Amino acid sequence: MYRRILVTLDGTRLAERVLDYARVLAKSMNVPITLLRVVRHIPHMGAELNPTRHVHHTLSYRMDQAGKYLSRLAVSLESDGIEVERLVKEGTPGAVIIDQANLVPDTLVAMSTHSRYGLPRLWFGSVTDEVLRKTEIPMLIVGSHVVWDPGTEPKLERAIVALDGSTFAEKALPHAVAIAKALGLKIVLAKVTPSEGLFYYEGGEDEPEEEVIPEGVDSNAKRYLRNVERGLRKLKVRSIRKEVLHSLEPSTALSEYAANGGSSLLAVATHARSGLARGLIGSVADRLLQESPHPLLVLHVVHHGAEEEEQEKAKPEPAGAPR
Repeated sequence: MYRRILVTLDGTRLAERVLDYARVLAKSMNVPITLLRVVRHIPHMGAELNPTRHVHHTLSYRMDQAGKYLSRLAVSLESDGIEVERLVKEGTPGAVIIDQANLVPDTLVAMSTHSRYGLPRLWFGSVTDEVLRKTEIPMLIVGSHVVWDPGTEPKLERAIVALDGSTFAEKALPHAVAIAKALGLKIVLAKVTPSEGLFYYEGGEDEPEEEVIPEGVDSNAKRYLRNVERGLRKLKVRSIRKEVLHSLEPSTALSEYAANGGSSLLAVATHARSGLARGLIGSVADRLLQESPHPLLVLHVVHHGAEEEEQEKAKPEPAGAPR
């Protein structure tokens, strides 16, 4: 599915954390890695007037140092038989990353992030956030909470795909399946639904209202997951598990499930909201980055308006679904 992995770096240890995951994927999928370092041009008066004395501030020096930095990182990857390309570009990181990712079809962008969330993310911004919002390119994101033994390669045992019954969420499936096949991972199809105890009177009484939950919500969720499973079986996916989780917060349910069963890759599709809506409300993908100690495979799906809505409405409901 992927023709290359584009690893974006900024010279920090945090950014380099994604390299271990990129290495594992590149070896298993037999694809090259492109290491990208973007250098911002920051005018410096001393360098402008006397470049010899202020050589460390000149753009040419910083570009040269960035190239040497990438070469050092490439040595370890190449020793594992991985083909490595080094790219040093001048510009704004988000824009350059998007341009480079779009140059080669079927690119997987791999990045680390500080996992900022809510208003701090809204105020300060994020290169990861910008790339995710402005492209439909799949992204492997390693948050600051993801930990593993630095002396070993990270081990993944399963790919958990977050589903909600929509074709929108299912767009993450092909990407999760491709990685699961390459790494020999189990696929977990996870659908989050409210449990009976989470339904209350609209008036706010403490006791759950009897029979508020539609009969068969869980059975409908299980039926939906079986349908998805049948589709994956046709693609020769053998190891599949189906899980119906209960919560009003999908991200919390997914994080808690992932925490109890081995090292996981969480796969999710997102509308990638921007601005105040994202800062105050967030999204499942946002919250997973904040809460989960597992890497994320995120696909930004652009909403195409009325035509997409009509296709979603036309999707047949499982037999016996509540109306």
